[in-house]
Amino acid sequence: MATCREIVTRAYQVGGIVSLGVDPKAREMDLGMEALQSLFDMWVEQGMFGRLKDVYKTANYTAREYERVIAPSAITVTKPMTISGQNRAPYDLACIVTILNGTQTNYIYTQGDWTSLSGLAEASECPLSYRDRHGFSCRMAMEYPTMFGANLGAPEIQRGRRFQASIMQKFGVDNTPVITDDYGSYTFRP
Repeated sequence: MATCREIVTRAYQVGGIVSLGVDPKAREMDLGMEALQSLFDMWVEQGMFGRLKDVYKTANYTAREYERVIAPSAITVTKPMTISGQNRAPYDLACIVTILNGTQTNYIYTQGDWTSLSGLAEASECPLSYRDRHGFSCRMAMEYPTMFGANLGAPEIQRGRRFQASIMQKFGVDNTPVITDDYGSYTFRP
């Protein structure tokens, strides 16, 4: 898996902002990391990893897939490794959000574990980059044209869009939603 720095650097190269073999300047890297974090935050808020059901807790709690756990103080929120009653692991790209004492952290289930999408650093492994490193870099490069005047070609734009679509559509995973209660919350078929 690539680091966040590698994805941001490659995105700058794809956009023609820096040449191959040249590292972005410190300020460029800072802006690139902000864009990367914003991209993950936007994907969660727009429901790309699934619609979330809000739950309010005041004591330690084991979250379920597709929940936004809100607590007024720091509690322990455990993320499940198996889904009770269904004898399975969480679905690939399932999402859990915690808002503890006003601090939000976004998680997705990928590669057999819960991965944080929040508080990423340059040296952090870049979530989802293992799925298509170049596609992810092309998608990141699509964030830069107005900031830096990047010039993306049609193939790069298409590759970035295909990467995002594959994440959004969860191709290769059969977790079709079915409505299970009167409140519009969803569960997924095993």
